Amino acid sequence: MNGGAQQDTFCIPLYWINNNWMDNASSTCIDIYRFVEFERYFNFVENIKNVLVRYYPNTILYQVAFTKLPGRKIITPHTDCSGRCSYPHRIHVVIKSNSNVIFYINKIAHNFKEGEIVEINNMEEHAVVNDSNEDRIHLLIDLINSKHLPLGFQYKDVTYDHLFANKQYYFGKNGQIRQII
Repeated sequence: MNGGAQQDTFCIPLYWINNNWMDNASSTCIDIYRFVEFERYFNFVENIKNVLVRYYPNTILYQVAFTKLPGRKIITPHTDCSGRCSYPHRIHVVIKSNSNVIFYINKIAHNFKEGEIVEINNMEEHAVVNDSNEDRIHLLIDLINSKHLPLGFQYKDVTYDHLFANKQYYFGKNGQIRQII
């Protein structure tokens, strides 16, 4: 979630990977942070992942976040073309929605229902219009094939305070973790 297209979206990261993981040649392992503040959701996420692994073998949880688009807000048409967005399967678990929330993929309208699990190719143009007074809430799960992590990976349980203590990261306006460059 960045500014611009998704400026009205709020994000609560549960699992997160550093923006520079692809360029980290000196590391022997990639750290995937799990924020212990949301440990109560880890089993829920793992249970969903255990279902998804039937369709996406050899994948790991890469990034996981709750996202909220408030009522009467939009996500403008965009593609997610950064390197880290080109590898994963982006899975949307619809937590809260209604018939007035329209998700456009290549200008084709979709109305996803609560409880549905949908893969979105985020490299294609997509947008959302929430034409209701209610929040739309999705659990976003990015799965990545383990072959894209040749150095291996480890889940590292941290707190938000721990991650931000070194001042290399901050929360963006919408809640997405940003790296200070």
